[in-house]
Amino acid sequence: MLNTIKAFFNCLLGILKNEKTMKINVIAPNPTPQEVGQPAVGERVSLPPTAPVDTTPLKSQYDKAVEQLVNLNGSRPWTWIVIHHSSNKDGITHEWDAIRNYHTNWRLDGGIITFQEALKLQAQGKVVIAPWVDIGYNFGISHDGDTYNYQVGRSLIIPGAHAINFNQKAIGICVCGNFMKVSPNETQLEMLVALIKYLMKQFNIPVNNVVGHKETYTILKEPIGTECPGDKFDLDDLRKRLA
Repeated sequence: MLNTIKAFFNCLLGILKNEKTMKINVIAPNPTPQEVGQPAVGERVSLPPTAPVDTTPLKSQYDKAVEQLVNLNGSRPWTWIVIHHSSNKDGITHEWDAIRNYHTNWRLDGGIITFQEALKLQAQGKVVIAPWVDIGYNFGISHDGDTYNYQVGRSLIIPGAHAINFNQKAIGICVCGNFMKVSPNETQLEMLVALIKYLMKQFNIPVNNVVGHKETYTILKEPIGTECPGDKFDLDDLRKRLA
């Protein structure tokens, strides 16, 4: 009996000595769907709203400049847009101020003359051109080296002076350069497209009513009297960009 009691206490003593080194492995139950962020079977799930697709057309980098450029106050109801070039000899540029100066002075055979000279020439039976109230075009795109600029011309309140039988209804835009010799570059075209698109929207002008100066003669069924805006200006490509 005594031996049995001793054996019991020895066993108990051994357990107490190893208590600090015993490891207990706990097998956790599988997590519920809610605990891992998944819906339970049969649970109704509300999906987050899908972000709306932005259908706003990509804007040109020139749009803001165009909006600041165009003054629509009191404007005439324009229905056409006519494109021109400055037709200068160097094929590169023609100062906008020089065009304005030419248009607002007395002229003969492409040159500026004084008022006194105009009087004498008229007395001799010569036909001279009197000064206009302003440059004939409503807008222009000029450049000096690598710098390109929009130019404001004649007010949209009054008729233009750039295309026979179209001045009462057509906005005139002149892109400086001689496009009989060189093609307009991408910067000029992008600036022109941004300007035309804005004007088309404001006046509800269809793309087919955007024409080159020389095309106005065909529309009027008259002999073509100009090469403007030049053979190297692709007017069909321009209209594709506007469509």
